[in-house]
Parts: sequence; structure tokens; C-alpha cells
Amino acid sequence: MEEYKKQQSDRLLFLGVLLFFLGLVVGLLIPMMVNPRMGLTTHL
Repeated sequence: MEEYKKQQSDRLLFLGVLLFFLGLVVGLLIPMMVNPRMGLTTHL
């Protein structure tokens, strides 16, 4: 049971960091989009 909690914790941390960096990348690409308002909505 303890091993399962560790795996779940590691996976949750990894997915959180992945979403954070994905938001940063989208934020950098907003000025290059045809419709920047749509990019901003995606970023939020």
C-alpha cells in the first residue's frame, strides 16, 4: 500500500510539472498565433 502511494504521488507531481511547462510553452507561442485571444484562453 505504501509503494502504491509513492507511485501515485510521483505521478501526480510529474503531471503537475508537465502541465506547468505546457502552460509556459503555450504562453510563449501566444504572440505568434493568428488569433492571440484564443491563445490566451488556452494559456489560462
